[in-house]
Amino acid sequence: MSFEKILFYGIIIVGALLLIGLTYYRIDWARHPEKYQDLVEQAEKDEQEAAQRRAMSKLSKKKRK
Repeated sequence: MSFEKILFYGIIIVGALLLIGLTYYRIDWARHPEKYQDLVEQAEKDEQEAAQRRAMSKLSKKKRK
């Protein structure tokens, strides 16, 4: 086999494994949402912090003008 064929099939195999893994993860999350509650809370906290940073950035830009 040539290098190109190995690379081609390797990429396909990795993509298929990624698709299967993410599908399994999503199904597990749908069946047991309490198991992943900490991830949801962390995402909400990160979103709030990002919103605060954006607001502070807008304020500092207005003060500079």
